[in-house]
Amino acid sequence: MGANRTMPVFLVMLLLAAAAFAPQAMAAVDPLVPPDVLAPADAATVHAGTAPTFRVRAAAGDQYLWVLFSRSPSPVATCGTIGEDLGLIELQPTAADPAVYEATPTVYDSYTFWLNRAGTYYWQAYRIHHGDGADGCVEAPVRSLTVTGVRPIEVGPQPLEPADGATLSTGPITFRVSALAADAAKYLWLHVSRSPQVAEGGVIGLDAEIESLTQTADPTIWSAAPSYDSNATFWMNTPGTYYWQPYRISYFGDPDGSVEGPIRSFTLTAAPTTPVTPTTIRGTEAFTKGTANDLYLACTKLDLYLVDVLPAGSKVAVTGAADLRLKGRRVDILLDGRRVGTAVVGSGGAFAATVRAPLRVRRTTARYQARVGTTLSQNLKLERRMVAAKLTRRGATFTLTGQVTKPFAKRPATIAVQRYRSCRRKDSVAVRKAVRPTKSGRFTVTFPAPADTVRAVMYRAGTKVASRTGGPATRRTYTLPRAIGVG
Repeated sequence: MGANRTMPVFLVMLLLAAAAFAPQAMAAVDPLVPPDVLAPADAATVHAGTAPTFRVRAAAGDQYLWVLFSRSPSPVATCGTIGEDLGLIELQPTAADPAVYEATPTVYDSYTFWLNRAGTYYWQAYRIHHGDGADGCVEAPVRSLTVTGVRPIEVGPQPLEPADGATLSTGPITFRVSALAADAAKYLWLHVSRSPQVAEGGVIGLDAEIESLTQTADPTIWSAAPSYDSNATFWMNTPGTYYWQPYRISYFGDPDGSVEGPIRSFTLTAAPTTPVTPTTIRGTEAFTKGTANDLYLACTKLDLYLVDVLPAGSKVAVTGAADLRLKGRRVDILLDGRRVGTAVVGSGGAFAATVRAPLRVRRTTARYQARVGTTLSQNLKLERRMVAAKLTRRGATFTLTGQVTKPFAKRPATIAVQRYRSCRRKDSVAVRKAVRPTKSGRFTVTFPAPADTVRAVMYRAGTKVASRTGGPATRRTYTLPRAIGVG
C-alpha cells in the first residue's frame, strides 16, 4: 500500500494560525518616490521666534529624508533641490506611525537667525538616493513659509532708574534696567557720556563710564553700581548733565554687534558737604582694611598705645598710636608717673617725642607711659631682651633691624619673623636667608613683601636668648609688633 500523502487536519490548522499571527512585512522603500509633504502647509505663516514642525510621509524604514531651508525657491544643486543657505535638518520617524517623519528646527537667540526675522522663506523635503543612475536626490515640491512679527530678542534693555531728566546729587549712582529673563546668558552693559551723540554702532560714548549690568533677584531687572572714586575730578563728583544707555552685546546677530536701549539723561548737582569724622578700625577688620595705626590698636581696648621706647643717644625716643578721636590732642609722656615730655597726635593717629632717659641705676625698672587727659596707654619698659629698631620697605623687600641685649648666648639662635593675620593668628614668614645676631646682638633680617592687597601689615621678630653669658639660647623672646603701610 502506498503512503498516505494527505496532511493531517490538525497540522493544517496550526499552520493557518501561525500565518495569522505572523508580523506583516514592511512595505518596501521605493527610492524613486518623493516624500509626501504633510506639514506645514504651503505658504503657512508663523510668528517670529516660533519653530514649526516639518512632517512628511514616506515608507517605514526610510533612512535618508531631509529638509532644506533657503531664501530662494530656485534650485541650486545638481540634483534639483533648493539651497541650504538657511540650514537643513534630518527627518526622523515618529513613534505613532513609523511611516511619518518629522523634525523641528532649533530657534537660536541670534538677531539675524531666519526664524527670528520677518520674511518669506522656502523649504523642500527630499530623499538622498544614489542608486539606479539617479541624480542623488528625490525631491518633494518647494514650499514657502512666511515669518511675521518681531521676536523680543531684538528689543534692547529698557532704562528704569535714574528716571529720564532726573536731578541727582553728586556721589554714587545705581542704574536699573528691565530686560528679558533669558538675557542671563547674554552680556548687558551701559555707557555714560557727557554727550547724547551715538557712534556708528548706535551706542553713545563711554567717556564717563562703562559698566556691566547684573541680573537681580527679579530675573527681568538688571542693575549696575559703578565704582565710586572720591577724587574731586571724578565724573560722579562733577555737576552737569549726563546721558546713559543700556545695550545688549550680540556677537551672533546684529551687524553692529549690539542691540541698544533708548538714551536717557540725568543732571548731577553739587551735594551738600558734610564733615567726615575719621574712625579707627578695630578687631579683625583692621588686618584687611586698616592702616598701620589701626593695626596697633586692633587688639586692645586702649585709645593710647606705646609702639616702642628706644634709647636715642642720651635720651629716649618714644613712639605711639592713638585713636583718631584724639587727633590734635596733646600727649603727655610719663616716666615712672612723672611727665618728661609732650607730643601731639597727628592726623593719622601717630605721635612721637624724644624725652629724657632714666638714671642709669633705674634703667632696668624704668617704665614709660602716654596720657591724654584721663586716657592712659600701657606701661612700657625701656630695657627688654629683644627690640625692633626699624621696619622699612624697598621695592618688594622688607628689612627689619633690631637688637638682642645681654647676656649673650655662646651660639646665638636664628631670628624668626611672624606676620600678624589677626589678634590670635600669626603666620611664619620665609626670610631671605638665616640670620643670627652679631657679637654685639645686632641683627638685620630681610623678607619678601606680601602679595595680598592690604593697606598695612604687622610683624614681629623672635629668637631664643641665654639666661647667663655664654650659656645656651633656650629662652624664647620677641620684639614688640611693628606695623608698616603698604597700600
